[in-house]
This record gives sequence, structure tokens and C-alpha cells, in this order.
Amino acid sequence: MNLTPVAIRDGHAFADTVYNNRPTPVDHSTVPSAVFGRPPIGTVGLAESDARRSHGELDIYRTNFRPMRKHALGQPGTYADEAGRRPEDRPVVRRAHRG
Repeated sequence: MNLTPVAIRDGHAFADTVYNNRPTPVDHSTVPSAVFGRPPIGTVGLAESDARRSHGELDIYRTNFRPMRKHALGQPGTYADEAGRRPEDRPVVRRAHRG
């Protein structure tokens, strides 16, 4: 997802709300976020608590693994993915990646 159009829309919403007295909400629920640190972290979708509140019962899947590249270089870094799905196998409502 290109984030420049998201930022432009945020600016329009702010200007409409503050200067034109037209409150304009912005939905960021499908905009990915990232933390550039050690380890890098990225998420997209709802937080688990928000997903449970809006979708009810969820199945949470977690996995940890070490990519072949890290293994071959003798690096200990592990990755973890987490996905929340509705029990009736609807689309993923949250995806997180660490490492």
C-alpha cells in the first residue's frame, strides 16, 4: 500500500475538520504500520482485542521459525507470524510480523 495517498487524505480530513467545520473521520484499520528497530515489527489490520470486539470469536494462529538465510549464516533471529480468522474461515482480520 502506498502511504503517500493515505497521508494526503489525512491532511484533507484534518483541514475539513479544523478549518471547514466538517468533521471528517479517517479509517486506518487496513493501513499497515511498521517499527524500524531490532527486531523490525509490522502489523496490518485490527489489534487482537479490537478484532474480538468487532468480529466475536476468533481463531489465533502463531508460528515461530528461522529463515534458511539466518540458519545458513548462523544467526539466531526468529520470525513470528500471527493471524486472527473468524471460525467460519473468513479473511484474516489481523496479521503481525516480528523479526
